[in-house]
Amino acid sequence: MERALRTWRIYGAVSAHAFVVIAIWAFSMARQRHIFGTIDIQRIDVVEPNGTLQMVISDQTRFPGAIVKGK
Repeated sequence: MERALRTWRIYGAVSAHAFVVIAIWAFSMARQRHIFGTIDIQRIDVVEPNGTLQMVISDQTRFPGAIVKGK
């Protein structure tokens, strides 16, 4: 019984440390900037946090039409 309890304590400690290491690694990767040489896209929409479309970067066929004062 004592051996099983000791095994579970070791397992818990190793799992907790692994979680902390993975979390720190994930947050450090999120802060890195990515630099691309070439990106192939068809349209970019710049949207406000409330969902309002602010700007569209596209060619004429994918452009949504003229938007003046939200209309």
